[in-house]
Amino acid sequence: YEGQAATGHIHRLGEQLAYRLQDTINTLTPSMQVAHIEPFVFDWHTANIATQAKSLANKTNTQYVMFVVIEDISIDEQKKKTFSLHKSDPYLRAFNFSLHLVNGATGETLYTNQYQSTAPWQHDITETVDVGSLDFWRGTYGQNIERMLQTSTLDLEEFAMCQPTMGRVLAVADNQLQINLGRTHQVQAGDQLTLFKVKQLSDPFGQEYRQFILHPTTLVVRQVYSNTATLAALDNSLLGDVQPNDYVARQ
Repeated sequence: YEGQAATGHIHRLGEQLAYRLQDTINTLTPSMQVAHIEPFVFDWHTANIATQAKSLANKTNTQYVMFVVIEDISIDEQKKKTFSLHKSDPYLRAFNFSLHLVNGATGETLYTNQYQSTAPWQHDITETVDVGSLDFWRGTYGQNIERMLQTSTLDLEEFAMCQPTMGRVLAVADNQLQINLGRTHQVQAGDQLTLFKVKQLSDPFGQEYRQFILHPTTLVVRQVYSNTATLAALDNSLLGDVQPNDYVARQ
């Protein structure tokens, strides 16, 4: 990606792509919202994704962590030389990326999809292009990226709608729990949730496993705020063994 970005000097494309995807998701899908963009770049193929996802989820109080990986933004110069009838015809430039959705509680990658496209690159090979400008995003290549982001957003929404709403316990007081889900996450008073813990176990060979330990008491939502809610036991039993960073899932 870094080497391919040299044509046009579009090294900031990844940064701009993240903000464009955030806007697209927040506009097109009321049931999903991107709450935070982490300002760093990493190598997807070598990074410890599970560890990073859990750390980011705890840091931002989110259920899922999404990674977008730009795979190919190369220019096909040979194709122009072979097929173009006019010297002024634009080059074709690839825009291939993958989108990954990771469970912030377990670090498990739940969803992966890849997208591939090409579009005319209507700039000179030696030109420096401002990928933050309106001219870029209104151009043929920028509009192609926008269409790809819309497609990937709708695909992601279709998958996420089938997933349970899961949150984390923030605090325990007076036999009530505060969780990091609220009206923004379509939580309503009277909703019933299941409480559970996630434990990481290792076998003698070093292979790691996740163990889900369900709490026997069903919880009910008593009060709802924008991004949090207060829960109590449905049968009014004591919740003394519940701790912050335990998890809840909507039934």
